[in-house]
Amino acid sequence: MAVEQLFPKGDAPLVVDPAVQDQECQGIPIYVSYPFQGGMLDPWECKIQCDDKKQRHIVYTNGKATPCETLPGCLDYGEDHGITCTIPGGMKSTTSVTKK
Repeated sequence: MAVEQLFPKGDAPLVVDPAVQDQECQGIPIYVSYPFQGGMLDPWECKIQCDDKKQRHIVYTNGKATPCETLPGCLDYGEDHGITCTIPGGMKSTTSVTKK
């Protein structure tokens, strides 16, 4: 698979399969101090999965959440592909668990 297929150029909107959108988030939340706006963002938040092998998802300040790549991967998969997930039990305080 070519790099261009994984990371398309331009500002074209991402087309997400509804079957993978808004499933329940899995793993430990990573709370970040910025909103999700539907695309690739820096920094690489899910990188911690490479080290500790614990599944995670990212929770943003605007109440959105995206899944990290399924283990053994550790990419910000949901964020990079515009895939959101539903936070179990709803939005939690951004001061608990992991905060960036």
